[in-house]
Amino acid sequence: MADLDFIQPQRVQRHVEQLQLEITPLTIDMLPDVLGLLEPVLDELGILVADGTADRLADGDVQPADVLRITKLIARSGKSLIDATAVLARCDRAWLGNLLPDRAAVIALDVIKVNADFFRQAIQQVRSSPESLAALAGLMDRGQATAAGG
Repeated sequence: MADLDFIQPQRVQRHVEQLQLEITPLTIDMLPDVLGLLEPVLDELGILVADGTADRLADGDVQPADVLRITKLIARSGKSLIDATAVLARCDRAWLGNLLPDRAAVIALDVIKVNADFFRQAIQQVRSSPESLAALAGLMDRGQATAAGG
């Protein structure tokens, strides 16, 4: 079997309100929580992937319109996108929830940028088979139960 060529994970450093964040790609331990939290907004995140916004973000091209777009998405999604952003940014949820909307939006954009490949693949999979998200979440739940000795 040939060695796999792994892509070096992208990282973003962001200083916000006296806190230094290092946003790195999601880990397998985060997957069940993130998928559950993002399920209500996957279609809207899919639009960001389909229209090239996620690719632009991954290339470091963040526009003021992107910040406004994510701020509106946060407002519509309720707590789910804020919760997912806190998990993916590895920051305290209460701290993130108390930020001004533009600052939270920039962190959410950083999370999308760093995890663009994951969002692209997950959203394409869910769009091709709506049952796949539930199946993936179920497999992850069973894996956690097995790992916990259940």
